[in-house]
Parts: sequence; C-alpha cells; structure tokens
Amino acid sequence: MTLRLPQLADSPPTSNDPSPPLFKIESTSRNTRGTTPGIAVWALVEKSGKLLVRIAAEYDAPVEKNACKLVNQIGVQARSNLSSYNMKNWKNVDDATRNVVLQNIADQFELQGDFNLVTKTLNKKCGRLLSSNSNKLHQAYKKLVQSHSADYARSHPPKNATLEQWTELIDGRWTNEDWLKKSRKNSANGKKTSGKHRCGTKALAVKVDEEISYWWLLGDLLLALLEDI
Repeated sequence: MTLRLPQLADSPPTSNDPSPPLFKIESTSRNTRGTTPGIAVWALVEKSGKLLVRIAAEYDAPVEKNACKLVNQIGVQARSNLSSYNMKNWKNVDDATRNVVLQNIADQFELQGDFNLVTKTLNKKCGRLLSSNSNKLHQAYKKLVQSHSADYARSHPPKNATLEQWTELIDGRWTNEDWLKKSRKNSANGKKTSGKHRCGTKALAVKVDEEISYWWLLGDLLLALLEDI
C-alpha cells in the first residue's frame, strides 16, 4: 500500500485559523477490518466513513473530537506492526514498517492541515507512543523481578509483547549498564519539573482548542443578540 500525494480537502476546518492549507491522506486500500486492538475505530469508520481530524499549526498537534481516537490508533498501529521494540527512536524503524503504520492511519482518518505539519505530527506521535510503550514494559519487568526473580521475569512477557520483543528489551536495555545509567539520569531530571497536567485523559492541545471554540461561539451568540436589540 502507498500513500497518494496530498490533495485539497473538500471542506475547511472548523477552527477560525485560516492560515494552513488543507491536507488529506487518501487510502488505496480496500481493507475494512483490522486486528482486535483498535477495532472500535474500524467500526466507526465502517459506519460513517473516515474520521475527520485537524492537525492544528498553532499547537503542532491533532485537535477536535476525534483527536484522542487518532492518538490511540497510532499507538495500536505502532505496537502491532513493530517486530522489535528495542528501537532508540522512531527514526530507527525501517521505512517499510513506518509506511504500513501511516497507511493504516490513512485508511481510518481524514487528516486536515499542512502536508509537512501532518507528516511531522504523525511521526512525532509515533515516536512518543513507542517510547511510552517501552517505558510501561520496563515498569512491568521491574515489578516481576521484585515479586519473583529475573529469570522468571525473562520468561513471562506481558500480553502486549512477544517473548522475542520482551527478551530483546531485557538484553538491549534493561540489563545494559550504559542504558540504565542514562535512564536513571533522565528519571532524576524528570523529577525536577514542577508542572502538573490537569486535563485528565484529554490532551492539552484539544482542551485549549475546545476553550477557544467555545469563546468564539459565545461571541457569535452575543453579536447575534445585539443585532436583534
């Protein structure tokens, strides 16, 4: 499967930002079902068509009601299509695998925004979710080592990782002294930050965009009322 060249979308984004040209990834795939992870999104696509998501230039992130579904599906695709999780970052993933992930996203979402911005945002999200997944697996590994033993942990991967993926991470990272030293340093630096995220499961960009849209709507209503007076 290949991605077609960007085309102008049929309708503008709902935001009041007039600046970015619109971008739409079109799929050439006829697949209508995915694997069990992310199947809820596929059900919505089958029922109503691709889900519209705007990539906002002002936040460099997806916004509006389907943004969370997009991010979740990126995570599903990144995890399910990688043969190995022992990657330094998303740039180290081979081109063929990255194209499959992006194509599967294109099969389900209509992405609006500047072409370069959309590409950058998708790759950034893939990288962050890959890192987040590896971190969660590391936490699971440490708990198994503490509650049982290193040998037990090595032979008991969690459900979201194969034995090969699991042991590659153990050998390549979690028992590698150089990696552990860097990890401890990063963890210490992270604890120095004092900011707190208070948006719950909703991304900050989505929250801010909703607030701005609300105030624009309120302003339009007030203007309409003043015109009627």
